[in-house]
Amino acid sequence: MKRIHFAFAFLFVFTALNAVAEDWPRWRGPNLNGISAEKGWNANWTTPPKVAWRGAVGLGYSSFAVANGRVYTQGNSGREDTIFCFEAATGKEI
Repeated sequence: MKRIHFAFAFLFVFTALNAVAEDWPRWRGPNLNGISAEKGWNANWTTPPKVAWRGAVGLGYSSFAVANGRVYTQGNSGREDTIFCFEAATGKEI
């Protein structure tokens, strides 16, 4: 069975104040409008950001939820639907 590896590219901007990214706990974000309220980031990269980590979740068509330092998604590996949880900073499966 083919396995699709989802790449998670999360950018963490650390300032002198140690800013933390806004949680995105459900589809279309915290306000259900698909708009991030974060300030000071630029989507016009001269080079794409580096992939922070990858996680193997099998086949799936789920989006992601990010809350309290964790990333959640759904996949199907071995004919069983599974909810996956990863540490956002490291990609370690929880």
